[in-house]
Amino acid sequence: FAENMSVDTFRAQRDAHGVVACQSEHWQAMLELGWAGILVPEQFGGSEFGLRGLGVICTEAAKNLAATPLVSTAVLGVTILNECEPSELRDRLLDEIMTGQSQVAVTDSEINNPLNFVAEGMATTILCAPQSDGAGIIELRPEDKQPVSLLDHRDYARVDVARLECAELLAFSSSTAMDKIRNTGAAITACELFGISSEAFDRTLAYLREREQFGQKIGAFQALQHRMAKAYMQLQMLKSVIYDAMEAVESDRKDAKQACSHAKVLANQTAQLITTEAIQLHGGMGITDELDIGLFYKRARVLQSAWGSTSVHKQRFAEASGF
Repeated sequence: FAENMSVDTFRAQRDAHGVVACQSEHWQAMLELGWAGILVPEQFGGSEFGLRGLGVICTEAAKNLAATPLVSTAVLGVTILNECEPSELRDRLLDEIMTGQSQVAVTDSEINNPLNFVAEGMATTILCAPQSDGAGIIELRPEDKQPVSLLDHRDYARVDVARLECAELLAFSSSTAMDKIRNTGAAITACELFGISSEAFDRTLAYLREREQFGQKIGAFQALQHRMAKAYMQLQMLKSVIYDAMEAVESDRKDAKQACSHAKVLANQTAQLITTEAIQLHGGMGITDELDIGLFYKRARVLQSAWGSTSVHKQRFAEASGF
């Protein structure tokens, strides 16, 4: 990611097009590395390496603000299909994802509701809308979607599913499928927020070590050291909680819902703390577009609402715990 899809690449594409989307050659390189098949069962040609393996990749992508279909297609799309009953369509879509023939946009909204801000929506031709009893597979035409501009300059589309016809409704193989999908969405978004927070922390630490004021490096000021120490401790706690959440999803633990909601809440809070501190500790220019810190701040703000806000997951955690 650092060599091919760096923050400089993000800036160049944003300045040229206003929207940052994954380039075909970059996605092809990821396909050749087998990343799209990490969650696909071995019997279908995937590596079945697990969510933790793919979570590490998504974390590194987030550190570089790399725009990829990994989350929408390789994580959420494959997870939904894995939760469906065997069928010719399901097996074909899994194969098409691994070979790059299909990219999937995913939403957790009800199929009879208008859908807004579908991530990677303009670049995809398949919309997967999971419901209580199955997943609606919808083929999207260019006229079915409208581009939406959000704070992070990524690819989003507004799609009104109520006006579309499902190509097919794939039945779920268990009653816990929706929980598994939403747990996965929360956990992988927490991974992205962890990557953003880690990079913002490292960039701020480097700045404190080189910026001089009153004849010394500002990193020598104890008050700033205390603020960075707090941020570092928060990062380390988040890392442990995220790995626990992904393990809970992989092993179908009974407390997976609580673990994933815990991870998303802590990821939201950590990103809020660290990206805000990063801007403040960079001084007045921290908020300007000249520095990359603001780009991480904006991306974090969008992801904080993705697959459940802090309040939503606090409520979810309470309900799952019997409160």
